[in-house]
Amino acid sequence: LDVTTQDLRELLLEARRAEGLSLEALYVQWLIPAARRLSDLWEADLCHYEDIATGMLHLQQLLQVLSPGFAVEGACRARGRKAMLLSAPGEQNMLGVFMVTEFYRCVASDYFHRAGWDVWRAPPTSRSQLLDILSTQWFDVNDVCASCEPRLPLLSADLAEMRRVSRNSHVGMMVAGPAFDDHPEFVGRVGADASAPDLRDSVAQAEMLVALRKRDGTEFDREI
Repeated sequence: LDVTTQDLRELLLEARRAEGLSLEALYVQWLIPAARRLSDLWEADLCHYEDIATGMLHLQQLLQVLSPGFAVEGACRARGRKAMLLSAPGEQNMLGVFMVTEFYRCVASDYFHRAGWDVWRAPPTSRSQLLDILSTQWFDVNDVCASCEPRLPLLSADLAEMRRVSRNSHVGMMVAGPAFDDHPEFVGRVGADASAPDLRDSVAQAEMLVALRKRDGTEFDREI
């Protein structure tokens, strides 16, 4: 019998589902804590890059297995909102860190999609491509995931530039990821409007920002 690692992972997930765990419970109780644990080990220099890479690869593969059913389980409906979710610019140069932030980005994307948001899922491959997308596409919210605390001063400049070029001049700027989980005070320091340490709250935060723009009269009709 040829049973692959992927087969074993899927069998494990099915066993957990048979015990009555919802897909969201698998996200909240398994996947997100595992990613956070890997991030903490990496930050404390307690494991090698190969260990981080292997662990994050397995988590990404599990996420790919779960994602198709996650939106269905949430009975998503169109909300007429659009979000750009991305890893912090510059973290691509630190592969171990980047794998963690990419996982957080993918999980957050699943939550937004589940809630009926139109999510720009293709991550920009360069800063120039990111700025081009932001200047030509309308986004209600940009959500930036960051793992590397020492890069936060640079992230502040990145967010300011993203605001400046955005087609939506009143775009909501959110941040998420391990760099902010235990330090909510960092959110204001980098110039973001909101953060959700619990990824389950990310959509609620985004909806709040859109509602505030609408209340203040700064939400404009999109151009086609």
